[in-house]
Amino acid sequence: DFNSSFNGSSSGWSAVYGSWALNSGLYYRTAGVVNKLSSAKHTGTYGDLTFEARMKRTGCTWCSNGLIIRGNPASQTSSKFWYSSYWFGYSQDGRFGIYEYSSTGVETELKGWTSSPAIVTGNNWNTLKVVAVGSSLKFYINGTLVWTITDSTLKTGQVGVAMYRDDTTTGNAFLVDWAK
Repeated sequence: DFNSSFNGSSSGWSAVYGSWALNSGLYYRTAGVVNKLSSAKHTGTYGDLTFEARMKRTGCTWCSNGLIIRGNPASQTSSKFWYSSYWFGYSQDGRFGIYEYSSTGVETELKGWTSSPAIVTGNNWNTLKVVAVGSSLKFYINGTLVWTITDSTLKTGQVGVAMYRDDTTTGNAFLVDWAK
């Protein structure tokens, strides 16, 4: 178990790709890397879990931001997505998507990009949560269940937070207020 408030400390967290640091002593932040997924991991390996984080994005409105569970950050696709892992992302324009990356980096769409009124659009705070028990995976945004799947492919791994950055939008920043 962990509860990271990022109030003066990012203990247990480390960058996987991109530059990550405390911002104003209150948030864990990255500006991202052009055309890549910038991610940070928490120490430990988890199987059954509830992982949630409060996050905010500025800049690219269609770019993906979110949570990684049951992942292997030591292996990455050319775009720096972890393989293997489950990826639960959202965008500032009000969409979410869920993907699985195999141990060879093959991407499988579990839920394609879909609009959801649960997302607070624009550069506002959103809380994403995944509850994974065995093969049951439940995905929440701001307390609203947005998708449920059954998938037994990935059983354990690390957790992380991440953002994708495009090459044209200015003002990109991804802030994590807390994660637990």
